[in-house]
Amino acid sequence: MKIRDLTETNLEFGPKYDVADDVCVFMRNEPMFYRKKTFPLIMKMKDCYDNGTKIDMKKTLFPIVDEAVKSYCKKYDLVNKESDLVDDEAKRDIVQRFYTEEMTAIKQGKYDETT
Repeated sequence: MKIRDLTETNLEFGPKYDVADDVCVFMRNEPMFYRKKTFPLIMKMKDCYDNGTKIDMKKTLFPIVDEAVKSYCKKYDLVNKESDLVDDEAKRDIVQRFYTEEMTAIKQGKYDETT
């Protein structure tokens, strides 16, 4: 502990990492969440892309991100309320990152079936 820690009253609390990025990684690397939630969502996005239809991010992506944040907080026992860790702006950031990364992979053919 340093003396400034005792004298400064404006210390920041919270994680020292990018929570939005960590939740995106969690969505892809947590086996049960990926199998039950993330992969079906990616396939729905791929179907929309293949059919030329637009994906409704509000109905499709935001609920999955809400579930991911809840699972993330529960698994790592972080906070009582998810909103204490991830606010609406961070959720929008997670949705945008996930959408951009997965649509890039879909367009590159990474989820195409191989025979």
